[in-house]
Amino acid sequence: MAPPGETEQPQASSDAAPVAAPVAAPVAAPSPPSPPPEKPSAVRQRSYVVLSFWLVVLLLGVPFWWKTTAIYRADLPLDRMLKWADGKACRPVFPLQISIQADTLQEQEAQNLIRLTQHALDDLNDFSGHHLRLQLAPRNAPIPRDDFQTALTIRLKPGPSSSASLNRESAVLDITYPPNHVPSLTSPSSPLASYITNELRATFAEEQSIISYLLSTSSMSTGVRPQGLSGEAAEALSKRTTRSLRYAPTYHLTFSLFTGNALPNTWDIEAALDEYIRPMLEVLRPIHNFTIDTQVQLYAIPGVQSQVLSKDHLSSFINAAEWPLSPSIGKAPTVNFVIYIGNQTVGLDAESETSQSWMIPQWGTVYLLSQPDTASHVSTAALKQPMLTFGGHLLSLLGTPQSGSLPLRLSTLGRIRSTDLLLRASSTLGSLARLSLALPSISIPRSVADGVSKTMHHLELACADLGGPQGLMHARIAEEEAERAFFEKSMVGQLYFPDEHKIAVYLPLLGPVFVPLLLGLINEAKRLIKEAKQKAMDARTKKHHLHDGTALDCRVYHPASSLAAAAAAPAAGGPRHEEAPWKRHAAVFAHPYAPMGGSFDDPLLDMVAGQLLRKGYLLGTFNFRGAGRSAGRTSWTAKPERDDYISFVGFMAHYLHRLASSGATETASHSPRPILMMAGYSYGAMVTAQLPPLRELLEPFASPDSGSHAAQIRLRAEGWAEQQKQARGRQRKAHGASSNPEKSSSPSVPANGRLPPIEGFVVPQPAYLLVSPLQGLVTHLATMSLVPPVFARRRPPQEDEAEAKLVRNPTLAVFGDGDVFVPVGKLRAWVGRLSSQPGSRFQGHEIGSAGHFWAEEGVLRSMLDLVCDFAGKLYCDGI
Repeated sequence: MAPPGETEQPQASSDAAPVAAPVAAPVAAPSPPSPPPEKPSAVRQRSYVVLSFWLVVLLLGVPFWWKTTAIYRADLPLDRMLKWADGKACRPVFPLQISIQADTLQEQEAQNLIRLTQHALDDLNDFSGHHLRLQLAPRNAPIPRDDFQTALTIRLKPGPSSSASLNRESAVLDITYPPNHVPSLTSPSSPLASYITNELRATFAEEQSIISYLLSTSSMSTGVRPQGLSGEAAEALSKRTTRSLRYAPTYHLTFSLFTGNALPNTWDIEAALDEYIRPMLEVLRPIHNFTIDTQVQLYAIPGVQSQVLSKDHLSSFINAAEWPLSPSIGKAPTVNFVIYIGNQTVGLDAESETSQSWMIPQWGTVYLLSQPDTASHVSTAALKQPMLTFGGHLLSLLGTPQSGSLPLRLSTLGRIRSTDLLLRASSTLGSLARLSLALPSISIPRSVADGVSKTMHHLELACADLGGPQGLMHARIAEEEAERAFFEKSMVGQLYFPDEHKIAVYLPLLGPVFVPLLLGLINEAKRLIKEAKQKAMDARTKKHHLHDGTALDCRVYHPASSLAAAAAAPAAGGPRHEEAPWKRHAAVFAHPYAPMGGSFDDPLLDMVAGQLLRKGYLLGTFNFRGAGRSAGRTSWTAKPERDDYISFVGFMAHYLHRLASSGATETASHSPRPILMMAGYSYGAMVTAQLPPLRELLEPFASPDSGSHAAQIRLRAEGWAEQQKQARGRQRKAHGASSNPEKSSSPSVPANGRLPPIEGFVVPQPAYLLVSPLQGLVTHLATMSLVPPVFARRRPPQEDEAEAKLVRNPTLAVFGDGDVFVPVGKLRAWVGRLSSQPGSRFQGHEIGSAGHFWAEEGVLRSMLDLVCDFAGKLYCDGI
């Protein structure tokens, strides 16, 4: 609290009613200029602003930012995906069924031949993934067509010598043998078995090499690469793989006729396709689907005009800028077959050798067809050789093996495609798993997880039926799902937005916003830590702060006995009247609740204060903050009001000491220890009961900092005492009284540091007067302490000390049994508890039919009589 800002000069009064004349407050000693202290309301407002900003950031901003920028990552079975990529989930094995028709042999001879041949195959097989399994076909059984379970049928027929030939129309190997080559039942080996073994190995050698090469170049190469694959064979297979088209379920075939002039302008393409191309496409239909488009382009100038084209010319012969070659239609890749009408040829290595066509890897074929200059139409016969060339090149572009009959080559192509699709799908799964691990911030939508699940499901089905049509179908679906999952649009976009870019976006945007918020939070934290440390230090030293410098409106009334010397001076030798000397006793009286009209002008307070003044007490009254002309406003906790009371008590104690030691009364120094009665009515009584003990209350004034509020209060009290002394001296001179000259000294104010302790300062003896005190629920409402003590685990120590002072020192509590604010039962219990303690000096009096405001008939006089008896006894007898 600050020193009282609005005051009234102490004045002697001999009648009952206190009368005061307002005078200007003395000016405090000059102090070094300093900025005005920050108001508590401004501090609270700043704290609320910082808190509100952080609440908005934490409760709205952060969740909104987290929700809008969160990256969804669906759970992927990374371990299973890596197992597929490493070849641990599936070991590709191709069990090829070989059916042997031996109708000319006895059953036992045929079974023995198959047994010997199987042993020979197993002994020579160096590729564990490629198994040939022999079985005996039923006698006289027809050759099965579209039997995908049987890779090859061997027909054994006796003949003059051993020979073998593949059937061009079906997967049949015809073998003739001399009768004497048939093994006996006890023979461990047989020339016929060895011959069949060698023919089977030669027939499937190319397929075995291609599959082993695919496995060796994939992540599944561990333990599956055959030992017999030479470097030249591996290089040739690499070129074949590079030349072949990537697998697709459907291909678009474009047949184009280009001519350098206006002729020919028609051709029998449909007839040629029906005769030479479509039969082959029907055979390929279990593996691929095809669409066909044709076109004729006149005046098409090639990129090279030379009559004989060298190898260097072939890459620039296609005039891509002018020739309208059809691009890919939909998702199907395009295979181009171009017939160019002209007399040009392709030169080979030998000078005399030429060719009419060449194949472009993964693109198609160009055929140079020579026609008479006047021919306007290209017949089917003229298209035969180009169509046959196109058919052979199409098989090469699809990756079909070069040896064997067409049905056998197509059967092998199905197994090669199954292997290729299986390996590509597994590799894509591994790439996706490694990408997910390498980029923790990449988005993984639910569709990717679904695609991975479908891929692994179809891979398992394909692995269980490798080599069959169902295995090819599942491998194709697995590869499509894996590619779709890996190239998901929403996921691929994240690859090009790394964390560095996020920092570059967020930092300029959020940096200027968070810097003041962070600094404000740091400053508030520092302030709270400082206040916590100060409170802890105050708790250790048991000092109470006068915290916010609020100016209070107060009055001081002097009893007649304090002016006895001045008032008793006779005029011109007249008789001297002796008055009882003032014993330096004083009282402080606090008013009721300010929002309900309470102030130091309350009528009841005026009557009780008048009784104390008549008993010889120097009386001080003041307005709590928010009442009358006092600054500030009423608090919700009553703690600031308690500090207001402490401030005024400190002022009164030092005012009394300075007034007594200044010689205002000569007999004051011989008086007993003064009494300071602290009194209150209603709300003021509640605040009085909550005050700490008087000695502890006065500790902040003992040696305060020169710039503190406690120092200003103490200096103001001493200055008023000096003014009072000068006023008494002038009164004595006016009455002609002689007295020792008094030294007038203003209180010293150090430039910095602390005020020195007052020598000879005597702490008054405390006493307490409580009129209509508040107890129970109304006390909790007035102090915003809504948890009753019965529910509290432990009462605060300061409450115990505040209540103990009422027991140790003379205390009078006066209340009525008709109080509307406090149940009389609460008051009776409170009085009984305090008065029953050992050595208690607390006394409570209950007045019948009296209410809180003492307006009932006769109750006010009863209350005033009790107050007069209590105050008079203390004044006369002391404590």
